[in-house]
Amino acid sequence: MDKIAVLTPLRLDGIDSRCRKFLNMLKTLHDCTERLDLLEVIVSIDMEDKSAEWAIELIKTCELNAIWCTLPEPRPTPVSKWNQCQKLSLSDIFVCVGADIEFKTQGWDMMHREAIDAFPNKIGVAYSNDMHWIRGQKAGNHAVHKNFVDALGYYMLPELQLYYSDDVMTKLGAAVGKTFLKECILARIHPARKDIKVETDKIYQETDRFYVQDRPAFERWEKEQMQFDIARLKEAQGA
Repeated sequence: MDKIAVLTPLRLDGIDSRCRKFLNMLKTLHDCTERLDLLEVIVSIDMEDKSAEWAIELIKTCELNAIWCTLPEPRPTPVSKWNQCQKLSLSDIFVCVGADIEFKTQGWDMMHREAIDAFPNKIGVAYSNDMHWIRGQKAGNHAVHKNFVDALGYYMLPELQLYYSDDVMTKLGAAVGKTFLKECILARIHPARKDIKVETDKIYQETDRFYVQDRPAFERWEKEQMQFDIARLKEAQGA
């Protein structure tokens, strides 16, 4: 049975609401995972983060197979953090989440394994219901197998900083196979949600600038690279 890695970039900066969300993410992840023995958690932390020591101690003492890592550059982007986590992972399946995720569905891990197993050579994109892109338009909390990453040559498109990484996975999944796990809820506790009230903070405001900055990189990928990425994945599927 495949081992699953939950990969999380972390920035707390002493903001109480963010610290509570991260604590809740780890707790609900523990409570909702059926096979804890086949779970790996990797968190990338900014060492200049005011909450770094608190977060590291929490990771060390939580009842999960969890490790932390850091990058040398100041304020690394979320995409660079996710890519670092994936490279360090010893797992088979990589699940991309933020520290503001609340795991709500018992056995979410088994549901992801089943979805990945159904793809040819396990190459496809499975994604849960984050209660934000509720109709499943985008692969937000996406999961892919190491075979997918090996064939593609990257995990998250490195030219991006944060935004449009889900669009890349959505486009690739549409071409080679994708499964929206509507009943598998990994809820994003985010200010953009319409059904709950979540206060914004300076980190959400800072990262909003990535939306405009990442658009040209995504459009270049879509125009110049996407067809070749799809061809590599299809070849690895045996298509």
